[in-house]
Amino acid sequence: MQNTIGVHYVWDVRNIDPHRIEWVDTIRPIMERILRLTPLDIVSESYKQFDPVGVTGVYLLSESHFSIHTWPEHGYMGLDLFSCVAVDYDLISQEIKALWQSDDVNLRIIKRGVLQDSAREDISQDLESSIK
Repeated sequence: MQNTIGVHYVWDVRNIDPHRIEWVDTIRPIMERILRLTPLDIVSESYKQFDPVGVTGVYLLSESHFSIHTWPEHGYMGLDLFSCVAVDYDLISQEIKALWQSDDVNLRIIKRGVLQDSAREDISQDLESSIK
């Protein structure tokens, strides 16, 4: 993360069994398992259970935040992790794919807070990868 304040990792995950993303009680342990793969420290967490189904959850981290938003009716969820500490995003992507049994995991990596003394980088360029 040289020359940046942090990195924002944004996952779009499709083709998920809707029952796997309907309830807080199902999602919370998976989110915590993913966070255990990182050096990040949890300060607090908050979840919203939607009616009839769907979840929004956020973890406040010492290093920033980790959140999830689910749309079971579309077999879709979005996750994002903003961190000022390096994380193994390939490992996290593989865990997301395995734990939610999805064959369509897309990651965008966005450099945030590019410092002035760094080379003039176009911060609008996102690195994109598909985890297949």
